[in-house]
Amino acid sequence: MEKKNILQLIKEDKFELDKLPQKYKKDKDIFLLAVKIHSYALKHADESLKKDKTIVMEAINNSINGLKYADKSFKNDKKIALSAVQRHGHNFQFVSDDLKKDKKIILEAIKTYSATFEYMDVNLKDDKKFVLKLMKTDGDALKYANKIHRNDKELVMQAVKNKGSALQYVDESLKKDKTIVMEAVKNNGNILQYASNKLKNDRLVVLEAVKSSGFALQYADESLKKDKEIVLMSVKENGRYLEYADESLKKNKEVVLVAVKNSGDALEYADESLKKNKEVVLAAVKNFGTSLMNADESLKKDKEIVLQAVKQDNYAINFADSSIIEDKDFRGYLDYLEGGYDVIE
Repeated sequence: MEKKNILQLIKEDKFELDKLPQKYKKDKDIFLLAVKIHSYALKHADESLKKDKTIVMEAINNSINGLKYADKSFKNDKKIALSAVQRHGHNFQFVSDDLKKDKKIILEAIKTYSATFEYMDVNLKDDKKFVLKLMKTDGDALKYANKIHRNDKELVMQAVKNKGSALQYVDESLKKDKTIVMEAVKNNGNILQYASNKLKNDRLVVLEAVKSSGFALQYADESLKKDKEIVLMSVKENGRYLEYADESLKKNKEVVLVAVKNSGDALEYADESLKKNKEVVLAAVKNFGTSLMNADESLKKDKEIVLQAVKQDNYAINFADSSIIEDKDFRGYLDYLEGGYDVIE
């Protein structure tokens, strides 16, 4: 196969480099193009090209692991290693052991790659002052820290301030610490799931979590799913979070109205009694026409409700009572208003 054909196939991403004829493995043109397209391209190059700075830099600039197949001289070159981890911290695992001791490179790498902590020099893992800096940059790096670090309140506090998700990696004893958990849920409400059961039953903690993310309601203790203020805060963010509220609040008209006005399809989770309530159903279909499917059968015959549902989504006609669908005058009116509707026959 001629070189020009190989170049064209590489450009079109239709060439498997492991099948490249030996005579082309030293071809700079081919690999300059290949490394722009394939992260693994350098693997198949001749050793001489793995020492070519132009090609290696092109590989680094176009891949999160561009340093992987480069000659070891580049892996031990501080300037190039720094450039590689600035492109993506994933390259840190390929730098030389000497450079895995370099704090500047580590601090740069951890910005985009939490696992940098796992690959850095073991002595630095015992340097609390430096570890604290890393936690300020990426709290999720706590995942790769040792047990001592995960039980160190100062380090853990810094980690959860940076990323609430770090709470999942802390020692069980600190998942019971209210100050730690409060800081974590302020940052990421959904991380409430990793808090101790006692703190899932702490109203202030749960309020803070739901304020950060309404979805956190599902992780609250059952007793707090009955708390109207907490549930209202959740459904104001997304009405469908009504699913996680206590049954008593699914019967509460105020709560359900807030939910369906935000997300009409939240009607699905309302108590049956409110699915018969015209005000509630009307609010739901105005927001999400096909929520008509969850209304009580009696309201699927209500022309005002069906009209509002179809105005929002003409497909909603399929959930109306057959008496509505068969009412030619009403269907004609809908057709006039909407310019047609989709009925499943």
